[in-house]
Amino acid sequence: MKRDHARDEQAPPSRGFPAVETNRGSRRRNPSERRGVNREPGQKLYGGMDHPWINPQASAVAYCVYIPVKPSTMHWQYDAPTDHVTADVYVVCPDLNPCKAEQGANQVLSCLGDPTNIEILVDTASLDDGVDVGLALANASTDLYLLLPDSSRVHLHTGL
Repeated sequence: MKRDHARDEQAPPSRGFPAVETNRGSRRRNPSERRGVNREPGQKLYGGMDHPWINPQASAVAYCVYIPVKPSTMHWQYDAPTDHVTADVYVVCPDLNPCKAEQGANQVLSCLGDPTNIEILVDTASLDDGVDVGLALANASTDLYLLLPDSSRVHLHTGL
């Protein structure tokens, strides 16, 4: 069966690439980007060890986290003088989010399953420390913003 790669590379409406979907911790990369180290489904390299998504039943089905690109885009920026990343996150299939009735950032923060799961999203925003695109993000601080269905943004988390 022939695969339709053109369809695979299409961005979600009004979002654009690059993005990584975090489906309870697993990752699916944009096919046009360089492949990294394969990891087991449900795990993200975290703090030097595999960190599975804790309590996935209490989380949204998937999160889309924008990843390092050069040059920066409207959904992912790096400020080198301050060593700071700003990245957008959105809930894939928001109607299936158990916290869809929550407002703003609580649509994610109230449904992480475990408070430490936010670090998986923060780490994903600096995927592979940005090495794939010629950046060094190992020590960068990160601000995550939640993209809402109406395209507005709300502050989600600051990771140091």
